Amino acid sequence: MNFTKSQDIVSEIERINGILTDNFIKHQDEIKKLHKDIDDLTKQKNEIQQKYQALLNGNTNGDQEESLKNNNLVNNSSDNKQQIINEIEKEYSLIIKNQELENKVKDLENEITTLTNQIKNIENEKLIKEIEDQKFEIKQLQNLINEQKQSIKLLQVYEFKEGKLVEERDSLQAKLDKQISNSTQLQEQLLEKDRLVEELKQKAELGSSGNFENMVSNENHQKLIKDFQQLQMKVDLQNELIPKLETTLESEKQALIHLTFEHNQTLEKLRCKEDQLESNIEKLKSNQHENEKLLIEIQQLKDQQQQQQSEDTKQVETTKETSSNEELNNIKNENEKLLNEIKELNESKEILEKEIKEKNEIIEKEKDETSSVFENDKLKFEQEINDLKKQLLDKDTQQSNEKEGLIDEIQSLKQLQDNVEKEKDELKSALNTETQQLKEQIQELQESIKKESTEKQVFEKEKEQLQQEIVLLEKAIENEKTELKEVFEKDTQILKDQIKNLEITINKEQLKEKEQHDQEKQELTLKIEQLEKEIQDEKLKSSSNEKLNQLESELKEKDQQLKEKDEQLKEKEKQLEDLNKQDDAIKKEEELKQQLEKAKEDSQHLEKANKELNEQFEKLKQDRDQENIQLLEKIKQLEESLEAEKQHNTNNNENESDQQEKDVIIQELKTKLDDQVKSRIDMQASFQQERDSNRNLLDRLQEKDAELEALHHSAAKIKNLEHLSRAQQDKINQLENHIKEIYQSDSEPTNNTSTTSTTTTTTTNGIRFVDSNEDQTFIAQSMDDDHNTNRTNIRHSTDGVRRVHDEEHSNDASTTDISSSSTSLPIIQPASKNVADIVEALIESGTPPISSAIPNFNVEPLVDLDINSENKENKDSENEEEMF
Repeated sequence: MNFTKSQDIVSEIERINGILTDNFIKHQDEIKKLHKDIDDLTKQKNEIQQKYQALLNGNTNGDQEESLKNNNLVNNSSDNKQQIINEIEKEYSLIIKNQELENKVKDLENEITTLTNQIKNIENEKLIKEIEDQKFEIKQLQNLINEQKQSIKLLQVYEFKEGKLVEERDSLQAKLDKQISNSTQLQEQLLEKDRLVEELKQKAELGSSGNFENMVSNENHQKLIKDFQQLQMKVDLQNELIPKLETTLESEKQALIHLTFEHNQTLEKLRCKEDQLESNIEKLKSNQHENEKLLIEIQQLKDQQQQQQSEDTKQVETTKETSSNEELNNIKNENEKLLNEIKELNESKEILEKEIKEKNEIIEKEKDETSSVFENDKLKFEQEINDLKKQLLDKDTQQSNEKEGLIDEIQSLKQLQDNVEKEKDELKSALNTETQQLKEQIQELQESIKKESTEKQVFEKEKEQLQQEIVLLEKAIENEKTELKEVFEKDTQILKDQIKNLEITINKEQLKEKEQHDQEKQELTLKIEQLEKEIQDEKLKSSSNEKLNQLESELKEKDQQLKEKDEQLKEKEKQLEDLNKQDDAIKKEEELKQQLEKAKEDSQHLEKANKELNEQFEKLKQDRDQENIQLLEKIKQLEESLEAEKQHNTNNNENESDQQEKDVIIQELKTKLDDQVKSRIDMQASFQQERDSNRNLLDRLQEKDAELEALHHSAAKIKNLEHLSRAQQDKINQLENHIKEIYQSDSEPTNNTSTTSTTTTTTTNGIRFVDSNEDQTFIAQSMDDDHNTNRTNIRHSTDGVRRVHDEEHSNDASTTDISSSSTSLPIIQPASKNVADIVEALIESGTPPISSAIPNFNVEPLVDLDINSENKENKDSENEEEMF
């Protein structure tokens, strides 16, 4: 037993270690996935920054070319201006077409996102429903397990009641043994009195005469009468106790029958529940297979969507980089392909929805079939229960008939006893032999009782040893628990250290990544707590399993004891058979009675001869006759006492027959107990299988929850990227509108120049230039006859133009307010920095490198590189997910 327990403990420790290693590997895999996601995000961020810089460089180059063209226009004639304007209009038309294409691409992307969101919503709803159904089924299984536990408790109560009944049976047997010993003592006393009577007869035959002897005989007769009365009182008490004991035994039999019936009912209920559990487990397995198939299909759809998005982004980049008509045609073709693919996706989506509906219909049909089968099984079990009730009623009627037959037999036995009472004198010799045999049997029984007492002592010693071993095992288990706790704490510390290192690396990048890692850290701590709880639950379950094993060992030992007692009862049955053989000796006693009658007749003849021969002894004869009469009365009394004892013996025989019936009942109960023990072992095995299946189901549910969380995180990341791309596209649109306004301002060159006498300033494209001889000067003369010729000295810096910011408005750093009048505009000084430095400064400030001449026109930055803006966007996306 100790070896098996140690093996169980080792197996449990190995299983716990396996669970810990699996969880550790899962955490490491999750950390690697997070690293990969972070790398992907950094790459995407770098690509976006590069695109932004390329756009800025393209815009700066365009501004320089436009400024040179304007300077050439001043030097050249108005014809050149018109040609340049036509070229600008062509370019503007191309830009408009590009914008229209981009809008179409945006519309397509929006449609794709709406379709993906719809598919995700449908799939999420289905997954949530399936998860809820599985949780409901798990709750039902837990309720069934609790009911089975209650049935086990009922079985324990039943076993306790059976133990009490066995104890009561033993006490009744002890009482019967005491009564048998008392009867033997009474028989011995009767034998002694019979010897006294024989001695008196011998004295009477010797013919001794005298008053002294008469006095002695009278005193002896009185003592014998008193003793005989006491014996009769004891016999009456014993006869009164016997029916009481019989009633108690019958009540105990009925209680045992009732308990066995209840036990059979509980076993039938447990079997029905086991069948239900097996059917539920099969349903869960089928549902799990379907869920796995659905998840695989969802992953395939997501991969297709990601590929399409990557292709769309590549196509958009190619459209932005190239502005030729050939590329536009290619883009149109690709857009048509995308539309076709979207249609195909919609068709595939409809097909999937149809398949899902068909699967749901199949599942509903299966549920209806299982419910109908379950109802049919219920009806069958009810019919079987009714049949069993009828059988029990039939058995009760049979038992009542058997009891009536026994009563008739008892009456017939009483008549036989009346006939036997007349011939008691001849039975005395037989009684002597029987008493000797009974004494020998009593001695044997005493020896068996001593052996049982010694066996009980040995059993108690073994119990103490087992208790000591249990204490040692508990200590060993506690030590192993402490070791496991230390190992688990070390593992948790290692995980925490790794998490801290990851946090240090992530904090270097951005605050957004810090918040994500904090969330992941909290999730890991929650999982660790869940694991600790699971480990504690498993430890409690292991302790309960050990207790069950101990109870099983005790039950087996009790079964062995019952078997030993059965062997002893069989020996007693053999002894009773020997007593039945003694009935043959009764016939011999009848022959002896006949001889006694003949002897009596001879004695009468002798008395007559004595009267004729001895007249002198007539007085003595009379006295002797009186004494003989008294002796005969005493003999009659003794015969009556013997009859009472004979009745007692017959009752004992009846009790022995009852004992045989009890032995048969006890054997049946033992067989039933053996069957119950076997059924309990099977039940324990089934319970363990059910527990393992439930644990597997819980593990699968946890894995599904983790997958859903990962999907939510990926969806949040995709949404953040979509927000960023939309923001960038909005900023590009703002730039294009800004460029349109600049072209509109170029269409009115005459109205944008202001004439003065000496030194004048001109605004071209919304930028003011000042007279200076440092770099280059150009003289522009108007061709109109209505206006006077004025010299305009325009200064143009080849390095670049520095933009004037309104420093009073510090919060709106990205907005620039420039007045349209020539007098209110500030004079721009020549810039001394390079274009690259200006662009870097503009990127850091978050403002575009183009200024507008339109009053009060606010331009937002293209990309907010500030970390706080990114954190705000993340918070907005998280709020949207929570609302979803």
